[in-house]
Amino acid sequence: GYKQNQQRRQQLKTGNPVIKRLQARYNGLVKKLHDLATERRITFPLPQLLPPDILSLRDDPALLEDVWLGSTEGNTPLWLSDPKVRIGIRAMHLLDRCNEESARLKREHSQLTDWLVNHWKRVQLMKVDDPRMFTGSMSGAFPLISFR
Repeated sequence: GYKQNQQRRQQLKTGNPVIKRLQARYNGLVKKLHDLATERRITFPLPQLLPPDILSLRDDPALLEDVWLGSTEGNTPLWLSDPKVRIGIRAMHLLDRCNEESARLKREHSQLTDWLVNHWKRVQLMKVDDPRMFTGSMSGAFPLISFR
């Protein structure tokens, strides 16, 4: 729950030794992998070292890439070997998320407009039914409503 989440966040802030050890081990393995890649002339992208600030890992898109899992025979696909293609793929994903957000905002705008129109109609009907409500002659019955 909430308390456990707060404890984990505090451990991350203070530099939990277990996390530090795992980070050091991962970075050591990545360095070895880079050394092997230069020896064997591997063309596909390799994982990058983890930053020293552990909290920044949450927003690191490089951790979600699994393109370094294995070697391919023959020509390497462009999405695997060309960083520009991978940047383009990320941009397409971002565009998709932006289009989804735009559609969500349009729906919300429509719903808010409908709500406002319905409430405006109710106020107008109330004005017709009892005009004193909006003229201030009801001796403060509705002090917040004043459309003079």
